[in-house]
Amino acid sequence: MEDPTPTPENQTPPPTQETPPVTPTPGGKKLPLNLSKGQLVIGIAGILVVIGAFLPWAKIMGMFSVAGTDGDGMFTLIAGALAIAAIFVKKIPIWVTLLLGVIVLGVMGYDGYKMYDSSGSMGDPAMGMGESPFGEMDLVSIGIGAYMTVLGGIGIVVGAIMEMKKK
Repeated sequence: MEDPTPTPENQTPPPTQETPPVTPTPGGKKLPLNLSKGQLVIGIAGILVVIGAFLPWAKIMGMFSVAGTDGDGMFTLIAGALAIAAIFVKKIPIWVTLLLGVIVLGVMGYDGYKMYDSSGSMGDPAMGMGESPFGEMDLVSIGIGAYMTVLGGIGIVVGAIMEMKKK
């Protein structure tokens, strides 16, 4: 018969539960996933850019919506996803993340100009459309996705600058 008394040879060690390391901040608060404040800003901003790419960037005559992914939003979607990935891949220099934020803002500036350039009103004689049966109506208005994408682009740039100042 075997001896039921546990010995070091027949005893299994208790399971250990490892927690991921967490970086303490100067105020003593800990951030999740071992991210710095700048990286956290970049991550949240990148998520805003990615979500904003799928939302309406423009409303045409108040009836039709145009999502960002129907046009230049594919560039911002990719840039936002790459900015998120860059915070986890340590070999990517921070200037690349800064450049991704600038690309997002550049695309939004270009598209904002295009929207502004075509944002005349129906019923506005300068537009050459004559009188509208609906009264004066904006042809193009900016959608929530464009606002989110601009905010995310600014956040990526700010987070990248925070990271640059840290080093």
